[in-house]
Order: sequence, then structure tokens, then C-alpha cells
Amino acid sequence: MQELRFLRVAEFKPSRLPISRLPALTHLEIMLHGPHEGLGSLLRQMRRLQSFSIIIAQSYLSTPVLEEMAAVIPYLPNLVALAIHGSVVTADIVLFCWSLRDCTRLRRMYWNHLFSPSELRIYLQAIAALPKLEIFHLSVAGDQLDACFIARLCRSLPQQLSVLSLYSPRTCPDDRSTFSGLWTYLTGLSFLNVQYSRCSKPSLTAQNVVCGSKALQLIGWDGQLHEVTRLGAELVVEPAWSEQKKLFFEVEDFGCECWNWMMRHLFL
Repeated sequence: MQELRFLRVAEFKPSRLPISRLPALTHLEIMLHGPHEGLGSLLRQMRRLQSFSIIIAQSYLSTPVLEEMAAVIPYLPNLVALAIHGSVVTADIVLFCWSLRDCTRLRRMYWNHLFSPSELRIYLQAIAALPKLEIFHLSVAGDQLDACFIARLCRSLPQQLSVLSLYSPRTCPDDRSTFSGLWTYLTGLSFLNVQYSRCSKPSLTAQNVVCGSKALQLIGWDGQLHEVTRLGAELVVEPAWSEQKKLFFEVEDFGCECWNWMMRHLFL
């Protein structure tokens, strides 16, 4: 166990994790199905931690897990990847976002909480303070993913962002220029994933969306994954991946570990 670097715990209980015997641990994934008391003190001992993922069970969403995590972030100077699965109350979001601003080494951020407009403003202020961010997922509850929203989002993101994932339960706008501002600002974006409400069929196609992109190689659109290739100056959206390939993908399928990281969390 002395050399163990990656640990995934299906039913996490802080008191049962022998952290003193895991000095090399840098990647931790936990599923929180019970009381979280002790989580903060445990994480404080893991100063080498680089990647942390937490899945909060529905029955524990009202517990102050984020409050404890907010207090811990200053003790994790090497954290570069953070994934949170689960929605929480607004008060916890405010506290956590103030702490997140100090996590300036963070390169990967995934959180599938459906942000209300007021919560989103606070969250994007924190995201704007992360200069090294390369991978980002955002779910919004009240905002439509239209051109105005895309422009506002870009103002909070660093230009070197390479992977962006967006979700909205609202319908897709019809305007073909909706994503054109994205390509103007995020010139190095290689993977874009956009998901709208499953109840509506987008009138835009993946081919419409990629128009104007400079570095895009993979697009997730309307629940399908497509590789993007170039034929001279023309962008070509290839046929969608099969369901089998989507379910059993490996890093080799992407040729890029950062794409794989995002997809693992999208499909959890």
C-alpha cells in the first residue's frame, strides 16, 4: 500500500481509510452514502493529493459536505483536478466558491449541480480566478445556452481552455451563430460537449455548431459523439460513435487523457 497512488472507495467511511499507510496517494475518488464526519480532517492529511472526486448520494445532499471541503482547500496545495457529483444548497455554494478562488493550480473542474442564475454569478466569479483551468463542465438551470450566455461564459474562462462541457434542461436555440463567439475566444478548444433537454430535438446540427472552430477534434451533440476532421479548409463531422464505443471507451479511443477524464464524469 505504500506505493498506491490511485484509490476509488465505493462506500466511503473516513474512519476506515488508513491514510497513514498511503503516503503516495495522489488520486482519490469517493462515494458518500453515509455521514461524512471526519472527511475534512482526513483530507487535511493528504497534502500530496492532486485529484479528488466526490459523489454525494441523494439522501445526503443537505449535509454540509461542501462546507467541510471549503475549509480543506487551503491544505491541498497540489490539487489540479476536482469533480463533484451532486447538488447542494445555495449557502454552501457561496462558501465553497470563496474558497475555490484560492485553488489557483486547478486545471480540471467538473460539477453537475444545476446552477440557478444567482448561484451561477457567484460560481463564475470563482472560476474566473483559476488562470490554469483547461477542462470545465457547467450545468445551468435557468439560463438558455444562447449567444449572450456563451459570450458571458467566455469572459470567465481562460483562453487556453481545451475541453468544455455544457448542460441545460432548456431547449436549444435555432440561431446558427450561437457558438461562433466560442470559437473566436477559445481558439484552442479541442473537445466541446453540449447537452440540452432530452425532451427536445435541437434544430441545429453538429455540423452547424463546429463552423468556425479552429482546433476542435471531438464534439458531443444531442447525446452523440462525433469526431471532427478537416478536408482542406472544410470541417467534416464524422458519423456518431456507436453506443457500444460510448459505453466501453478507453483512453486510446480518445488519444487524449483529458478528454477521457471529462467523459468518465459525464457518464457516471
